[in-house]
Amino acid sequence: MLDSPTSRTGPVAMANSLILAYLKDNGFDLAHAAFLEQVFDDNAPTYLPPSSAGKDADLPPLLAVLEQWNEMRLARAVDEMSVESKAELDEDPDATINTPPTNPEHQLLDPPPAAALPMLHGANLLVAQRLVIPSLDPTHPILVSAAADRSLLFTSNAELPTNPTEAGETAYLSDTETLARVTLPAPALAIAQHPERADLLAVGCMDGTLLLLDAARLEAGGGEPVVARTKPHTKPCPSVVWARGGDVLVSGSYDRTVAMHVLGSGDGLGLEPMPEFTYTFTGAVESVALTPDDAYAVVAVRDSSDVYFCSTSTAPRVWAQTTHDKGTAPGHVAFTALHVARSPSRAYLAMATSMASGRVILWRFVAGTDPAAPWSLVAARNFYTGTVDEWTRPRIAWLATDAYFVVTADPHTVLVVATFPLVGSGVRAGKVRGEMYTTATQIVARLTGHTHVVRDVAFRAEDGVLTTASFDLSVRLWKVHA
Repeated sequence: MLDSPTSRTGPVAMANSLILAYLKDNGFDLAHAAFLEQVFDDNAPTYLPPSSAGKDADLPPLLAVLEQWNEMRLARAVDEMSVESKAELDEDPDATINTPPTNPEHQLLDPPPAAALPMLHGANLLVAQRLVIPSLDPTHPILVSAAADRSLLFTSNAELPTNPTEAGETAYLSDTETLARVTLPAPALAIAQHPERADLLAVGCMDGTLLLLDAARLEAGGGEPVVARTKPHTKPCPSVVWARGGDVLVSGSYDRTVAMHVLGSGDGLGLEPMPEFTYTFTGAVESVALTPDDAYAVVAVRDSSDVYFCSTSTAPRVWAQTTHDKGTAPGHVAFTALHVARSPSRAYLAMATSMASGRVILWRFVAGTDPAAPWSLVAARNFYTGTVDEWTRPRIAWLATDAYFVVTADPHTVLVVATFPLVGSGVRAGKVRGEMYTTATQIVARLTGHTHVVRDVAFRAEDGVLTTASFDLSVRLWKVHA
């Protein structure tokens, strides 16, 4: 099994790289280590030479070889298809993410102008979003941020300067104003604005408490903004989302449960528990999203090979779907879904995983006719975004369209990823039926500047600004869209 002793990129070395990639990505660590020990030096996996790899040369060696192999295989498959089969590609259900967006407002700015708000809280930032809160300012977004010191701040003038900074430079905002400061019973891990009543904010806390805040009470003269408080969980609550048009609040917790509450109507604002819609899982709930019709929650559970669906009303119902590749040994958990986010069109679900390669899976929602499982997921894309370890909890936010999403990565970086094949990447702008693009070449921008873990990312489509919050005690704003 020897190639030329002067080459470490021959066919045997490439074959070894593919084998090692498969073993590593599917969690066969012992087999991976044993095989690596037996590979001759001349055939060890290596970086592709820059002359042949181009921009892939700085990728991990296994990924560089693996991606080139996949792209060549898919390109050959498309070339060999008949005219009739190629015509069918135009009707592919994933065709909407096969081409870049044409709307100029959805083009990426390169590099994006950036601004920073340092030392807002004096403690690790956990959540930050820019929201229009009518009672505080009906036209301009307010920065709502929370930190480990239990503080929740409402800050005005959190805007990028009208005169853009030089490429690669960051403007530091000094004219912001703290409109209100609320001390919470525990640090906030998640915030969700009500879809219809924009003054209402749901907050999931580190001690399992759920809060309902009415910002109108802040504007009225510093009144108590918390209008409802309940404690459905015994451990941290990292995910809250409004379902059914804002009628139901869904929360997920590390105590292995998903709880649901009905929002009270009229002046009697409150969160009424729905005990029959409390679901218990085998592991901690990492993240919750919704199906396209808002009728079911999509639940990511730690140390599970499945993603779960559970009803938000009508009748309690739960079912599971495996997230793993075919052929995985029964009972083996190769990776865990750590964060899920529904796309702007509601057609797709992006799933960040615990795989060391930073694997993000893009799923397409499919409506079914089985009343026991009315929704399912079909894999559409794979992306590899960098290193994930036991300290990393990647977070995803979609941008203005299904064409781009951002994901946190190490070291202290936010990556902008294109879901459509890039021109010149070796992948054709079509999709082979039954196949799934697997690509590490879709990273189109790297947002750097934070000096510690990036804990939260949130995008506001109305002005094209991405907000990031970090353990370096700063919030940063990035103008990613025109």
